[in-house]
Amino acid sequence: MISAVYESFRQTLESVIVDIATPPSGGLNLFNSYVALSRSPGRSQLCILRDFDDNIFLKSH
Repeated sequence: MISAVYESFRQTLESVIVDIATPPSGGLNLFNSYVALSRSPGRSQLCILRDFDDNIFLKSH
């Protein structure tokens, strides 16, 4: 996910599928999650693949 996040930086995509699971490296953070989620033009074009830990959005970067 992380490399795809950086490749999509400053782009809006027609539709987005996001997996916010913590990778084995533990490299998931607020910035990566925000960028991945913000690439879609709206909720109807966004699909989150699985449940995730809400606390990732409560931590400071």
